[in-house]
Amino acid sequence: MCVGLLRRLRRCALLAALLLAGCATSTPLPPPPRELSCPRQAPAPPLIPLQRAEHLLASFWLDRMPEPERPLLDSAAIAALNQRAFRLAPPSSVIARVDLLRSKTRFPRQRLERDLQRLARAIDQGKRLFAGGQRPKRLVATLQQRLAATQPSEELRVALRSTPLRCYADHRALYEERGDRAFDLAQCAELRFGEAVRVLGKGPRYWYVQAAYGGGWVDRRALSPALSSEQARRYLRWEDMAMIVADRVGVWSSARGGKLLGIARLGLSLPRLSGAEADRDGVVVRVIGSRGPQRGFIRERRAVARADQPLTRAALVERAFRLLHTPYGWGGTGGKRDCSRLLMDLFASFGVLLPRNSKQQSKSGSERIDVTKLSDAAKAKAIERAARRGLVLLFLPGHIMLYLGRDGDHLYALHQFSGYLTPCPGGGETMQRVNHTTVTALELGRGSSRRAFIERITKLIVFGSPPSPQGSESSR
Repeated sequence: MCVGLLRRLRRCALLAALLLAGCATSTPLPPPPRELSCPRQAPAPPLIPLQRAEHLLASFWLDRMPEPERPLLDSAAIAALNQRAFRLAPPSSVIARVDLLRSKTRFPRQRLERDLQRLARAIDQGKRLFAGGQRPKRLVATLQQRLAATQPSEELRVALRSTPLRCYADHRALYEERGDRAFDLAQCAELRFGEAVRVLGKGPRYWYVQAAYGGGWVDRRALSPALSSEQARRYLRWEDMAMIVADRVGVWSSARGGKLLGIARLGLSLPRLSGAEADRDGVVVRVIGSRGPQRGFIRERRAVARADQPLTRAALVERAFRLLHTPYGWGGTGGKRDCSRLLMDLFASFGVLLPRNSKQQSKSGSERIDVTKLSDAAKAKAIERAARRGLVLLFLPGHIMLYLGRDGDHLYALHQFSGYLTPCPGGGETMQRVNHTTVTALELGRGSSRRAFIERITKLIVFGSPPSPQGSESSR
């Protein structure tokens, strides 16, 4: 009897709890914490605002472009642009474009010492943190010791594989904010298989090198043996160069089977070897391996083109759209691309040398148009006028994009980027992470603290017809 009474009491208690819960849900709940109602970041939707499925097709934009098959630059114009690229920054600069066979740059010890002084100030201000959020208190002292142990050198070597080109002689990542892993500020660039470098300084593990597009520190184990002057010339100045026009192309030790020597990326050029073997077995190229020069076999014939292929709107846009959805990586982290590397690789595949840095890229091109003081409507008109003369890059501080065209009321561009901000109804903003190459409207971001892309654009860079006597930097 007592047991039955106890059971009835338990059932009553449970019923009371359920009734209380029902009352609680009928009353408005308190607002969730701000960090839940407005998350700091979130994955962007599959189709981002103002984007439609057809915007992700190259043919959609080519149908809107004037004379898509007309060559925009002849060989003389490309040669002139490349010479200009070499003059945009001092040869000793970390962002300089250089001719590796002609460069006379020495080991920049004093500049590297100043870099460490700036790093020390950033650490003191709490603006450089390790991945776990710790302040790197002893890092500068370690880097100073490694710099002091680095001896000047002068030799040409080649990357055996993709490897980080670090801003400092250390592999550890540095971030500006705790928990933000998107931007390793110690990553200057990514050196890729087959890219040549001049070794300017040698330490026990890290060597300071000058790539064709900038300088940095690499792990010495990622580099080939030193090349002689003749080997370097035969690698970089061969009379017939094969241009890699697809991304991630295997280079093998034999025509069938064999060992994978490396993965060639878009824009790499390699000496093409001729003969019956080349005609029968695909494209035979010269590569630099761990024991020096050797033959490599590219089985995908369509992944290789002549170095003198014409630059047209159609060719570049179609090639750009093959890189759609490829992952974003600041400084090329992990073999990925950021905005400037995307454009550098695209134009390199047509023999046009762009700098590695977006600000330096804004100084390139046949014509440069300052639109800083224009209204959004005036900027849109200037962009569309420029697009009639050739391919147009859109520069805003810290970012650069390839203009595609207009659809309805909006202009669109293709670019590689991390994300965009959206305001939250109750205040605050969410970073919508995209982290790949995609097409966006220039209106994206309006109403956020970053503002719309078109509001931030300051310069147009045109590759095509010569500029008019007025309205361009190059004419002044």
